[in-house]
Amino acid sequence: MKKLILSLAIAAIAFTANAQKSSDVSFDKSTSYLHFGVGFGGGFYAGSVTLPPISVSYEKAVTDNISVGGIIGYSSSKYSYYTNEDYKYTYILIGARGNYHFATSEKFDPYAGLTLGYNIVSVSAPSGQSSNYTAKASALLFGAQIGANYYFSPNLGAFAELGYGIGILTIGLSAKF
Repeated sequence: MKKLILSLAIAAIAFTANAQKSSDVSFDKSTSYLHFGVGFGGGFYAGSVTLPPISVSYEKAVTDNISVGGIIGYSSSKYSYYTNEDYKYTYILIGARGNYHFATSEKFDPYAGLTLGYNIVSVSAPSGQSSNYTAKASALLFGAQIGANYYFSPNLGAFAELGYGIGILTIGLSAKF
C-alpha cells in the first residue's frame, strides 16, 4: 500500500509539473471546500465493520496552493471473542489537515497533504460481561493523503483520496464556496 501511495504521489507531481497554471483553476485563495466521504479499508477495526468510515472535512485556502482545515470521521465494528455475544466498537477521528493543491484546470484539483488528529476508540461489552473492559486503542493519528477533486459544475464535484486516516480509500462529494 505504501508503494501504491508513493507511486500515485509521484505521478500526480509529474503530471502537474508539466501543466501550465491558468487563471481558471479549481483552487484559489478565495475558496473554501467541504467534503462528505465514505471510506474503505483501514486499520482501526476489530472484527467486522458495522458502519463504514464516514467523514466530513473542511478546508480553507490560505494561499493559491495551500489549504488548512479539519476533519471529523466516524465508524463502528463488532467482534465476538469466545462467546456468541458481540463487543461493539466505535471510532471517532478528530483532526487538522493541510493540503498542497496542484490545481491544473477549472475542473481537476489534485492535492497531497498531512493530517494530525486523535482517534477516540470506545467499546461496549455484551450484557453480563465485565464492565471493566475498556479499549486501549485511542491515540494520536499521524496521516498522509493524496487525492483529487473533480468538479461537474462550478461548485459541486466528487473526490477520491488515498492515505492513512479514517479509511485507506475515501470517496465522496466535494463542494466549494
